[in-house]
Amino acid sequence: MNIEFDVYKQKLNDVKPTLDDLADSLNLEGLKAELERYQAMQEAPGFWDDPEKSQQIVMKSKAAENKLERYNAMVSSWEDMITICEMAAEEDDD
Repeated sequence: MNIEFDVYKQKLNDVKPTLDDLADSLNLEGLKAELERYQAMQEAPGFWDDPEKSQQIVMKSKAAENKLERYNAMVSSWEDMITICEMAAEEDDD
């Protein structure tokens, strides 16, 4: 295995606990449950009858959705970089 890829992979692995800590601080499971609750509220009959309340729920729903999307994008990027390092090492490709 190329030494550079070992170094890159180690640096990436050093970042993983930070991603895990971020997931804990965001309370991802709670955030997902909250998002589901907001979505269910939006589908309920009469939801749009109160524009002020419905707007607040939509904004909260978007905020939760954005947090989840940003976190998932970070994890996906991390996984992609690990995969690239592994593939390059297997091919012994600089």
